[in-house]
Amino acid sequence: MRKNKEFTENEVLPFLEVADLSSDTFKKARRLAGVWDDRHPWLTMDDAEMLHSCGLWRKDNQTGKEGYTLAAALLFGKENTVLSCCPAYKTDAIYRNMTYERFLHPLPTDPDVRYDDRDDIRVNLIEAYQRLMNFVNRNLPDKFHIEGIQRIDIRDKIFREMAANMLIHREYVHSFPAKFLIFSDRVITENWTKPAGQNPVTLDSLETHPKNPMIARVFKELGWVEELGSGRKNIRKYAPYYYPDYEIMIENEEKFIFSMTYRDADDNVNDNVRPLNDNVNNRKTPEYQSDKIYILIDEIVNDNERPLKRPLNDDERPLKRPLNNDERPLNENIKKYLINIISLLLKSEGINRNDFIERMNIGRTTVFQCLHILRNANIIEYTGSKKTGGY
Repeated sequence: MRKNKEFTENEVLPFLEVADLSSDTFKKARRLAGVWDDRHPWLTMDDAEMLHSCGLWRKDNQTGKEGYTLAAALLFGKENTVLSCCPAYKTDAIYRNMTYERFLHPLPTDPDVRYDDRDDIRVNLIEAYQRLMNFVNRNLPDKFHIEGIQRIDIRDKIFREMAANMLIHREYVHSFPAKFLIFSDRVITENWTKPAGQNPVTLDSLETHPKNPMIARVFKELGWVEELGSGRKNIRKYAPYYYPDYEIMIENEEKFIFSMTYRDADDNVNDNVRPLNDNVNNRKTPEYQSDKIYILIDEIVNDNERPLKRPLNDDERPLKRPLNNDERPLNENIKKYLINIISLLLKSEGINRNDFIERMNIGRTTVFQCLHILRNANIIEYTGSKKTGGY
């Protein structure tokens, strides 16, 4: 592995066709790219043109084979396509409600609980990244931070770097599964890679080398990463606001391990494991993900519009209607729900109404009413079939 200078993501797969890739993922990629640049070239390209523009079609000069690359399958492939190209591929996200030391050295009285939340991820990398960030939002605390006059989601700033780096710098031909492990005092990522440099390594001395530049390029177009080396800058900048006494440990071998503490282990002395019937999705969504979203709600949504009492079906088009004199303005709770819905969609497009009910822990009718308001204001839209589509 160390001697192989060729990027394994560039392996040509002659029999891979566009039909083997997920059309929904292409649509999602266009929407995400369009958020950052409303004139992004992807918006006018078909799926094949997108792949060529990203360098995901190539000719192997040694064998003469040409076709789509392994990176194309990993980024946009259907689940069965990804697994046929990389049978051992998976990313294991695990949350354990105990300190790392308690996990390594459990007490005899500790209950035999393997994990408190888990996501076994075997989908393409674009979908995998969004599922990892949903997992982070479920199991890590949100911290309030203002930068200038703008609220910054420092949880997102820090842990999106850890999630993206784990996916981008991973060696996908190896059978070792990537792991995103959350404990009550630290977060640890593990992935197989091509090592560069020698141990010991600190955040300052860690050398940045592109492991999968084509995958990194697509992530950059989606707005999930910046230039090479920006991840450690963001961690160094925002980690002190998340936890002033944070510690980072790095093992730079073929199995790359990145560990960051986010809480004092002594804060969790009575470190009992959460009961199995305690649903992690019942945690409250942060009140405001961004002040910009609140401004959007105030400017676009009519303050005098009241949600319809009859819930709309997902495939039913909302209609504009005149307001009656007896309709009251939207209250602050409804506005908060609208903000939470937009925040969820910014991080994970394509989710459906049942996902909102589960993640926001509010009633079915309230979710339907909020979705109606946002659709009526042309802030969100429903795409796909009634059963498998999403917002």
